[in-house]
Amino acid sequence: MVSKENTVYQSVLICDSFHNYFGPIGEHYPSCLVPLINRPVIEYALDSLRVSGIQEVYIFASTHADLIRSYVNKHWTPQCNEDFNIFVYSSDHYFSLGEILRDLFSKAVIRNDFVLIYGDTVCNLPFKQYLDDFKALRLKDKLCVMAHLFRLSSPLHRTRRKDDESIAVLQASDKRLLCYEKIHLKKIDLDLLLFQNNKDVEVHFDLQDTHISICSLSVLSLFADNFDYQTRDDFIKGIMGQEEILGNTIYAKILDSPYYAARAVSPIAYDAISRDILQRWTYPNVPDLLMNYAYLRNHIYKEGISNITAGSILSRNIAIGDKTEIGANVEIHYSVLGSNVRIGNNVRIEGAYIWDNVIIEDNCTIKTSIIGKNVIIKASTNINNGCLIADNVILGPNVNIKEISYIDSKHRDEDDPGILEVLQQIDAKNLGESAKGFVWIDDGREDGQEESDGGSFSPEIWGLPPDESEQGISSASSSENEQSDDEYEYDYKFGDGDDGDDQKRYYAEVVDSLIRGIECKIACENLIVEINASKHAYNIQYKDVAFLVSRAIIDAVSKLANQEGKATAGKIKEMVKHLSPLYVNYIRDDQGKIDCLKAMEEFTVSVMNQSSSIPILVHFISYLYDDSVLDEDTIIRWHQRMEILYSPVSEIDQYVIEQKSLRSHAIMLKFIEWLKTAEEESESD
Repeated sequence: MVSKENTVYQSVLICDSFHNYFGPIGEHYPSCLVPLINRPVIEYALDSLRVSGIQEVYIFASTHADLIRSYVNKHWTPQCNEDFNIFVYSSDHYFSLGEILRDLFSKAVIRNDFVLIYGDTVCNLPFKQYLDDFKALRLKDKLCVMAHLFRLSSPLHRTRRKDDESIAVLQASDKRLLCYEKIHLKKIDLDLLLFQNNKDVEVHFDLQDTHISICSLSVLSLFADNFDYQTRDDFIKGIMGQEEILGNTIYAKILDSPYYAARAVSPIAYDAISRDILQRWTYPNVPDLLMNYAYLRNHIYKEGISNITAGSILSRNIAIGDKTEIGANVEIHYSVLGSNVRIGNNVRIEGAYIWDNVIIEDNCTIKTSIIGKNVIIKASTNINNGCLIADNVILGPNVNIKEISYIDSKHRDEDDPGILEVLQQIDAKNLGESAKGFVWIDDGREDGQEESDGGSFSPEIWGLPPDESEQGISSASSSENEQSDDEYEYDYKFGDGDDGDDQKRYYAEVVDSLIRGIECKIACENLIVEINASKHAYNIQYKDVAFLVSRAIIDAVSKLANQEGKATAGKIKEMVKHLSPLYVNYIRDDQGKIDCLKAMEEFTVSVMNQSSSIPILVHFISYLYDDSVLDEDTIIRWHQRMEILYSPVSEIDQYVIEQKSLRSHAIMLKFIEWLKTAEEESESD
């Protein structure tokens, strides 16, 4: 039994990432103050620490220390009390984690085991419980100095950074860390003694480093005694290298579901975590619980009062800040808009993050970019994938900003008027006649400083398919390069990362099973077993199954019907009749019926170039009506109310024109009229 008397639960929060991954944006903000779904990232970390029972947080800052101290004093100091207190320390000499922990040791303010975490972390962890568990662990192993937190995730998970990939070898029984190596090449050598001296070991490549550790007081003294320890990885390597001499041990703590932890340290991670928040993987750290947002269907969040002109399209995974105005014929997909944003007419925004007080004039397109505060984008300006636009920049009009452009409002040579005038003339050609800004180039290294040093810009190529971005990052694995262009397009344009890939794989397996089931006359009971097994294998949510199975059925039947000699009403009816038990199994309520109709409609508009697409859809609806799977009211309500199409398994592009064409097609109208007449006759009877 672990005694909790007189225990003060403490945390050390590091605000510096020691790298600038945000380019020109990093010149204005530390990564912990970057707005993430319209609130600074550090708020997610501090909220999690406070809610989980941490009583004292010691914040350490170097770069932008004044901004961090000002933010904490304004937003958190008024909330401090005896149950939760924050202390801020800053110094120009905090150039590594090692220097911070050595200074912390000299201050002697940490009295117990503590949580070591970075300020750009988003998590929902029970830290108080983890500290109690760690204390119990140290009673069993008195030489244990650290438990490091890992999260299970696939090697290509969207929140995993390539320069953070690692191999972990664990003692299977107690998860003691036997080896931990960062992977810089496509292969790694492991000491054979690891397996000879330990009978039961686990080798993991599926552990994502959360950069969160539960530490004993010994960690501070070990850093103080070893000035070679500059990073946490130096510390782990040093402890393991001296384990036989000193006996110190480190354990792995693998997070259980539904716990979440990741760092928004770079644009790629920022984008991935934003999607996770919008899709509620970080619950309870979601906008409608943390801020004054209303949560609407399709993961759309709206704060306060926003003016959205009729006819504009909001697809899904969108957050809109207070007092934002959206003009006519605007399309927004998978994006976040800050407060007081003004968007003109005929604007398209895809996968972008628009911060507060941005003005976007008419006829603009923004793709997969971060747009800083107070930016003005003039009319007919296109911003392509992977751009980072710092605060107060003006772009356009009538200009195309190329991919992977980094633009700042100030230049490092702004004190030299002559150089500045020449630069303005050069950049005006690329940024527009009314532009106020400069193409940002990292020249912050001192003479003789290596490119890998922490002070330089360390870009992860965001917004391009991985096969293109590998030109800038050489550590890609061969498995990534083998993926198809279609998969990359999905991930970086509209997709939901790993979740979207799983849905696509599940869907493909279901289509294959159905085609085989039709051709081989496999009983539907056996097909249901296969479909359910795939559902569990890919962790598909039950609410998505009716849509995916309904789409897969019409997809499979259409493929077979369009083969020579099979495109007849009789053949289609025969195939649908064979698969009808699937509808009975998966469509169990009114929402399931609507999902079924939407799925069949979405598939049909995606193959409108096929002359048989609409007749097949009408045949399907008619057969399902005759079979009592669908009823008159549901079909008529679906036809009268045209909603935005969404599919997790195809690259739809808001087929509004195709939708209208489908619903107004003579065959469809004739069927609907017949249905209304049949309904009226049944009512009169």
